[in-house]
Amino acid sequence: MNKGRLKKSVVDYGLTITVAISIALLVRGFFFESYRIPSEVMIPTLLPGDFILAKRLDSTASIRRGDIVVYSPPSDIHKTYIKRIVGLPGDRIRVHEGLVQKNKEEVEFIPSPQRLTGPECGKELHADQVYQICRSQPPIHDEYDKIIPENSFFLIGDHRGEEVSSSQWDVAPRSSLKSKVNLIWFSIHPSIGNDQSLVERIRWNRLFKKP
Repeated sequence: MNKGRLKKSVVDYGLTITVAISIALLVRGFFFESYRIPSEVMIPTLLPGDFILAKRLDSTASIRRGDIVVYSPPSDIHKTYIKRIVGLPGDRIRVHEGLVQKNKEEVEFIPSPQRLTGPECGKELHADQVYQICRSQPPIHDEYDKIIPENSFFLIGDHRGEEVSSSQWDVAPRSSLKSKVNLIWFSIHPSIGNDQSLVERIRWNRLFKKP
């Protein structure tokens, strides 16, 4: 690459980043909040290093199965979590070997045919929602089997495995839900002691992607 093309590429990259950050700062003051994903609990939907925009929820906002929400549970109001809603009020939810059972029926899981090594990923199918999940070994133990209370929701990460988090799921009241994830506005691969530059670590294919 000659110097002219290199300079143009750097300028283009810088402009993209500047525009992304400007948009995020602008909308955050009105209807959205911005968060950085720090962990693997929502892989493959959200990756560590993703920056997301989440639309603030008011008392009239609709909550549907499959929504990814930001919330602060009553037991830990000073921390913020991001998980997917898979159980609505009145649903009977059971977690069994990394899979979810809803109203005594196992939610269908279709594994991806492309798996070679690592977690088993695929689609989890509800009657009204389809999304991607991954399962690591060892799977989640059977630790939950209850009916979701009124005005509450069952939330669980898309990456199902004990090693990811000590709190794989939660039952949260409607009042604890803060916002609904709408967009990945920026994404950068976490630094792991490599010699990649900042530009090389940017995941360009994830910018402005809907999860």
